[in-house]
Amino acid sequence: MIGAILVTVMGLLTGMRISFKLKVRVRMLNSFYQFLNEMETKIRYQAVAVDDLISQAIDSGNYNNLSFLISVNKMIKSSIPFEIAWNKSIDEEDSFISPQDIDLIKMTARFLGKSDIEGQVSSLVLQKNLVKNSIDSAEKELLLKGKMYRSVCTLAGAGIGIILI
Repeated sequence: MIGAILVTVMGLLTGMRISFKLKVRVRMLNSFYQFLNEMETKIRYQAVAVDDLISQAIDSGNYNNLSFLISVNKMIKSSIPFEIAWNKSIDEEDSFISPQDIDLIKMTARFLGKSDIEGQVSSLVLQKNLVKNSIDSAEKELLLKGKMYRSVCTLAGAGIGIILI
């Protein structure tokens, strides 16, 4: 009897973990969108350099969901070029985002700090549109699959628990 209850609870916890991964993906993408928005504004109106953008973002405390920024900042201060630091930090990030989202985030390093202000701003605007599409997709996935994962995993756990009895 206790084994059946444990299996049911394990099913519930598994479903909740999978659903949580979907929520974290949405949060991270939203934070990244806000980060891009802030970078666009600071580059356009203040001509802030890339390394200063990263430092200011960390200091603001607004981007705790983007923990890879701390690693990027450390590497830049160690004289590692921005693009290498950015890509390496994202590769080392243990996150719940999809490989497509990782590629989208890595896109930032391809143009940031490599052209004039207008070129960087144009690239950021384009990337913001792509991130917005990813956010919409992630939110739909969360709505459609989040509850389903919790329900199906709980029912599967209950089914296995009944079989054990």
